[in-house]
Amino acid sequence: MQGVNYAAGLSAVIGSIADHRGLTDLYIDGEHSRAQAITTAASAADAAIEAVSNLEKQLDPGLRNGRELAELIKQWGSLKQQAITLPPQENDRRHVALLEQLRTLHAGIVDRSKLPARVARS
Repeated sequence: MQGVNYAAGLSAVIGSIADHRGLTDLYIDGEHSRAQAITTAASAADAAIEAVSNLEKQLDPGLRNGRELAELIKQWGSLKQQAITLPPQENDRRHVALLEQLRTLHAGIVDRSKLPARVARS
């Protein structure tokens, strides 16, 4: 059950950061009316990260992502602060890199938890 909850939590982080990516792309392209939506997406990502961090503390040691998760949280904090000031390509590159790293963590938790593929996708 721990693996299912943790995988679901990581999925929520991935979704929120993906939303942030799209919204910041629009903002950088001139749609400044998206500013509040960017703040909302960032807050959703922060809440999802906090939930994952809390789950991390309760996991069996073999399922924890420790340093990797801490580094991703640090990268997110930096990206969140700088996103709308970055050149479009840099903004996109950093979001994509963060999302790929999160997907790797997600795949790792699914594997280590031995979750069936249909459960892991829910």
